[in-house]
Amino acid sequence: MKKLLLVLIFLLAASVVVGFQFFQLKTDCFVEPVFSPGSEAQLKAFLYSAKERVDVELYQFSNQELKQVLSDLVESGVKVRVILEPRVESNEETARFLRNSGVEVKWASQSFTNTHSKTAVVDGNKVLVGSINWSVRALNSNRESAVIIECSSVAGEFEEVFEADWFVAS
Repeated sequence: MKKLLLVLIFLLAASVVVGFQFFQLKTDCFVEPVFSPGSEAQLKAFLYSAKERVDVELYQFSNQELKQVLSDLVESGVKVRVILEPRVESNEETARFLRNSGVEVKWASQSFTNTHSKTAVVDGNKVLVGSINWSVRALNSNRESAVIIECSSVAGEFEEVFEADWFVAS
C-alpha cells in the first residue's frame, strides 16, 4: 500500500511539474489490488457482481470456469459482450462456447498489431484492468497483477474505448 501511495504521489507531482493532469483523484473511488496466482475467485466475484451488463476485451481467454461465469450471467439476464484477439488460436473455442451461451462475441479489429487488452467493465461503474489473461496458467501459476477500480468516471473511460473497439470489431 505504501508503494502504491508513493507512485500516486509521484504521478501527481509529475503532472504539476509538466502541467499535465494524468488523472483526477476522487474520494468516491475504490481500488482493489488483484494478484495471481490465486486470483480466480476474486475475478469471479467481480463478474458475478454484475446486475445489468459486462463488457470484456481480452487477448487470451481459455479459462473454462470464467467462461461459465459469463454464461451464468447471460442466463440471469445480464447483457455480456466480449471482444477477443483473433490471432490467438484458443480464442476460437472460447468464442464458440460463449456464442452458444448467448454472449455477444466479436473479433478485435486487425488494424491493431494486437489487441492485448485485459479489461472488463461491470455495470458501467467498475473496471478490471491489468496483465491477467483469462487462462488457467495466468490465474493459477503466473505472477500477474491487476486492479479493480470502482469508479464510474474511470469505468466510463474504459467503456468509451470498448464501444469504439466494438464498433470496428467483426
